[in-house]
Amino acid sequence: MARHALPATKGVVFGCSLDRVNGHVHALDAGTGVELWKFSSGGSCLSGAAIARGEVFWGSGYGNLFGTFGSPNNKLYAFTLPE
Repeated sequence: MARHALPATKGVVFGCSLDRVNGHVHALDAGTGVELWKFSSGGSCLSGAAIARGEVFWGSGYGNLFGTFGSPNNKLYAFTLPE
């Protein structure tokens, strides 16, 4: 997982990875830490998700100046949370 705040809502914690090849966002059960699902974003993620009005938003595509980590794919994702 990346080094960022891990936002949570409705008993689910969200985090993402800096994997250069195939970054993922992860949804974990807040009580047990069990992975509920993960989604491949196709690029690295450095910052935590934003949660608003029943939806989770996060962006992927983080590349640094020297290319030692991260990957620039610059996409924004959104998932609707179940009631």
